[in-house]
Amino acid sequence: MQPRHNRPASSSRSSSPSSPAKQAVSRAPKPAAEQSATSPTQAQRPPSTGSASSSAPRHGEKSIEFRLRSPQAKSAFVAGSFNSWDLKRTPMRKEGDGEWKATITLPPGRYEYRFIVDGQWLSDPTAKESVHNTFGSTNSVVTV
Repeated sequence: MQPRHNRPASSSRSSSPSSPAKQAVSRAPKPAAEQSATSPTQAQRPPSTGSASSSAPRHGEKSIEFRLRSPQAKSAFVAGSFNSWDLKRTPMRKEGDGEWKATITLPPGRYEYRFIVDGQWLSDPTAKESVHNTFGSTNSVVTV
């Protein structure tokens, strides 16, 4: 899926991290939920697809739209170095076509993130870059 470029959305702002450079290299520990075994229902779900895209600058910041295709999901969130890996801080909203979206405004920097879908951690399958994390999986990367 190609990244989409959108205008900044003022209604979905998150607090700006104090030091994007520090957060980009930080490997903050993830909650124990990531280490849990895959549930049988997750294996039955169709694969999720997602993406993060950016838009034109606004006062040095960009509006980043995270997108995830997961029609069967009941809930979806995005967590990353931009929100201290808070599982509930950045909920995604479900569109009618089974796609989930969340838009946040971020200052320039490199950020690691993952999706949380029905309580299960997922990397963004459409991310252009990913890095290994300390839990034996990968974090997706978005650069603003």
